[in-house]
Amino acid sequence: MRYISQIFCLAFIIVSCGNPKKELEKRIIAMNNQDSLANTAGLFRYADLLNQYISNYPKDKKSENYIFQLAQSCNGLNKHTEAIDYLSLYLKQYPEGEKKADALFIKAFIYENNLNQKDSAIKLYEIFLKQYPQHALAESVKLSLENINTPLEELVKGFMEKLDADSSAQNQAD
Repeated sequence: MRYISQIFCLAFIIVSCGNPKKELEKRIIAMNNQDSLANTAGLFRYADLLNQYISNYPKDKKSENYIFQLAQSCNGLNKHTEAIDYLSLYLKQYPEGEKKADALFIKAFIYENNLNQKDSAIKLYEIFLKQYPQHALAESVKLSLENINTPLEELVKGFMEKLDADSSAQNQAD
């Protein structure tokens, strides 16, 4: 009889505590479906939940997607070094992950545009083109490599000249 009461108490404790993993998943899903991600405070809370999940359940299949989302959240919060760290973690933990090409591209993009580390960006862009020459982002990567050391003013000037030339050609055709 004593064992039955102990089993009953243990079962009651387990049921009353709920499943912390499921509760965390529910909170992540709820935040992802709200407008709260449009503001910085909400994005910080979301990033915290994602970090809790991947820290507590690193082997879980959902952690792959959550690491990628966490990197994007950090980037959105201007925490570019942390975004790079999470993208690196993603690429290391999921070398065949479904978002590997995107992670590689975003990492290079952050190096180029946010951290002004052009050499790191160039290396990653070259790796991207070698591994994903037919990817939808390949043309963007090629353009980035062509223009990575061109000052913004020159790029704008070249764009405006091309726009003017296209406009003139259109006017002559009419």
